[in-house]
Amino acid sequence: MNEHRFGYRVRQYLDQDLTLDPEKLARLKAAREWAIGRQRVAEPNAAFAWAADLTGSLRYDSGLLFSRILLPAAILLTGVAAIYTWHQAQTVQELVEIDTRVLASDLPIDAYLDQGFDVWLKRSSQ
Repeated sequence: MNEHRFGYRVRQYLDQDLTLDPEKLARLKAAREWAIGRQRVAEPNAAFAWAADLTGSLRYDSGLLFSRILLPAAILLTGVAAIYTWHQAQTVQELVEIDTRVLASDLPIDAYLDQGFDVWLKRSSQ
């Protein structure tokens, strides 16, 4: 039998015209007050409950601070540093390739310094 059905049947018996002595009535009243006091009240579900939970729990648990904030931040910073280093290495590699092509070409270095050569390159590339 589930709780609702049991409660319904108890209420039917209590609603009958019973004559109870004052001692039993007092015990029933005390039991009812005790049950009402133990009844759980549902708390409202706020939109930012996770933020209150996070900040409230950080004050008391340093392990939670590490696992929720410091560890992800360290992983993120490590990833950003790795991407930056990789990008710098790629840029250096591109510059090395350009320098190698310039030095391996048949033109003398002075030709690259000539102002007219720059104009000729622009015209010939069009």
